[in-house]
Amino acid sequence: MFSSFSRADKVLDSSKYVGVVDCHTEDNTIPFRLFYPACDKSDSSEKKNVSWFVRSLAYFIDGYMHFLFPKMRHNVLYRWLVSVISVVVSLFMPLASINLPMCIYDAALPSDGQKYPLLVFSHGLTGTGEESAMTYAYWVQQGFIVGK
Repeated sequence: MFSSFSRADKVLDSSKYVGVVDCHTEDNTIPFRLFYPACDKSDSSEKKNVSWFVRSLAYFIDGYMHFLFPKMRHNVLYRWLVSVISVVVSLFMPLASINLPMCIYDAALPSDGQKYPLLVFSHGLTGTGEESAMTYAYWVQQGFIVGK
């Protein structure tokens, strides 16, 4: 009713794998991921699955707390409290151990010589790259390389 796409168009294709590379800036402060079309999983069977979070769920929660309370960032008691809360919450959330479907680390590139357009995605001020990970995988299956 609200969309012209059928439900099947929004599901990841189980025959197309997505390769993922985790990168960081030179000073190791800003993580980013590159999603790209990959060969069949049989070519990369020893590669491990991609976790939903680049660093950890605790790091993800800490980022939101920093956004909500930016002036408290340098308060030692606040930093300690946020760290403890983040770790405790991440222990009880099943999301902390979820893998991205159809995604594998450092998968082999297809050898078809095809060129793929690059999408650079910025999640915005209050978002995170983890929130849109399934969207990136979908875009890759549609023939793009995605950097976030």
